[in-house]
Amino acid sequence: MGAWWRMQCEDAHLWEIFLEGDAEPNEEQLTCQEDHQPAVTATRLPLADQATITFIPATWELEGSKGHSDQYFVAMHSSKHAEQSHRLTHPVTWEEAIKFASLLKGIPWGQATRRWERLSPDRKKQRN
Repeated sequence: MGAWWRMQCEDAHLWEIFLEGDAEPNEEQLTCQEDHQPAVTATRLPLADQATITFIPATWELEGSKGHSDQYFVAMHSSKHAEQSHRLTHPVTWEEAIKFASLLKGIPWGQATRRWERLSPDRKKQRN
């Protein structure tokens, strides 16, 4: 998934970079941009396990005809465990997708899952 790296040089300058996968900073990335001195510390900062939200267009197309053009499925998966996921079974409008996704912003995966189960637009449709 990737991680942030925080470096510091002898003059106490701090800088951060994000690297994909298990990559480690190279020599250039370990060099302070202010005084061109090497980092004396380099700390890997793994991403928090928060919800990753995806909007999937629900549009279908067949022989020039389209349907559900302004509707989206909302999907959520763990930023650390991609196999852990949820997806709406009914499409929603762009505005509804934004509103629902905003309820899941910046919270830990476990809390996001509980909130999804409690506030999902699918759950509201089941009650009607």
